[in-house]
Amino acid sequence: MKRWAISAALLALLVTSSFGQGTRDSMVPEDMGESQEVEVTLHVDFLTISTLEELTQQATLIAVGTVEGVAGTRNLARDPWDPQKPHPSLEILGVDYRFRVEEILKGSTPSTILVTESKSAASKGRQHVLFEGFKEMPRGARYILFLRETHDGYGSWVGIAEPWRFALRGSKVSVESKWEAAHQKFAVNDRNAFIAQVRAHAGPR
Repeated sequence: MKRWAISAALLALLVTSSFGQGTRDSMVPEDMGESQEVEVTLHVDFLTISTLEELTQQATLIAVGTVEGVAGTRNLARDPWDPQKPHPSLEILGVDYRFRVEEILKGSTPSTILVTESKSAASKGRQHVLFEGFKEMPRGARYILFLRETHDGYGSWVGIAEPWRFALRGSKVSVESKWEAAHQKFAVNDRNAFIAQVRAHAGPR
């Protein structure tokens, strides 16, 4: 599979012209031929944090829990002149996950929260293109999440930066992130040791 990333600098152009299926066609070099599968993804810039201490300090909520499933999807793109209305020409598909909180390492929250992640984008009415590195959180998976609350009327939470989620697999913790360097900055760790470090950085509750 050939993979092509669309840079953030092209976003405005793509939104107003050939974003979506037309973009898919225009991104295929002539010498690839029709037999090769092409995956088009949208590359965007994002805030990164390289230490667990800073992640802990920046997050308003750090929660351990389980993904109960997808609560729904919605358009996150807002009209810049009236945030109560959707953007007139851009769609950003957001996925709302139901997350059951089992342990709070920092902050406070109800036992179940909505965690929202941007999945794809398109000009209105066109085919959506996935954000580069997007990976759904599967139902039943357990995570430690570093979050901040939104004020979008849904009471949802979003990741504080990249990385913002750490998968719990048995006794180990491993980072999941769009940021390729995250695996170098945050090595696989023992669950209890990782949580102890977070608690130490967070200070007394």
